[in-house]
This record gives sequence, C-alpha cells and structure tokens, in this order.
Amino acid sequence: MKRSDKVTAPSIEVEHPFEWIDLARIGVVSLASILVGRVWEPLSRVSVIGVAGAAVGMYPILREAFEAIVNRRMTMELSMSIAIGAALAIGEFFTALVIILFVLVAEVLEGMTVSRGRKVSTSGGIHPCSIGAGVHTQFRTITAMTNGI
Repeated sequence: MKRSDKVTAPSIEVEHPFEWIDLARIGVVSLASILVGRVWEPLSRVSVIGVAGAAVGMYPILREAFEAIVNRRMTMELSMSIAIGAALAIGEFFTALVIILFVLVAEVLEGMTVSRGRKVSTSGGIHPCSIGAGVHTQFRTITAMTNGI
C-alpha cells in the first residue's frame, strides 16, 4: 500500500437502542404506578389510572407474547403477561404496573446491550470468537507442557 492511499473505515449505521415512544411508555407507567392508590378514583373496585397505565405499558409486551404463542415458545414476555394478567385480575394494580415497568426497562436495557454488541462486532473491535480461541490455544499450550514433563 502506498503512503498516498487512504484507508477508509466501513460506514457503520448507528442504531438507537430505544425509541422515544419507549421512554414515553416508561414515563406513563411510572406516573401511573406512583398515582395508583394515592389519588381519588371514580370507581371503587377498579383503578382507572391502573387500567390506563397497564393498557399503555402492556402493548409491546402483549405483542411479543402473542408472537411467542404463535411460534409455540415460552418467553419472558409470555410469562410476564400471565403474571400481569393475574395481578390485574385480583385488583393488584400497583403490582401489575411495577411488573410492567420492570419489563419495559429490561427491554430497553436489552436493546442497548445488543446495539452496543453489534456496534463493536461490526466496527472491527474484538471478535467474540477470538477470545475463546486465545483461551483454547493457551490451554493446549499448558497441556502440551504438562505432558512433556
């Protein structure tokens, strides 16, 4: 390669690990969980704030749970949907909202982790297999040395 040749890095498409709608959904569920049971409710048996917060937060969870049912897989979203449904059925709106909040935050954190992992692996960073190969080579070297003694 000549000194005048320029080396350009491959273009990396930047993915946002979460959408603004995810942050808005987390905010609505957080606010609903703070307000449920602390402010006046028009109905005595059903928390309108709890139902509204659950409806806003449950959409992505139920969507993924439905996909899991169609694919006949047991996923975290499916099991959490069952837990949230049970909490809502017995009137534990605060518990249901906290579970929804944890699942939504976990989804955002998972998205961030996957996005960063893809960014590192596509940008020429450490290849995930190279770490294992180095360890494997070191073990073979150690084994060869101990067999030779």
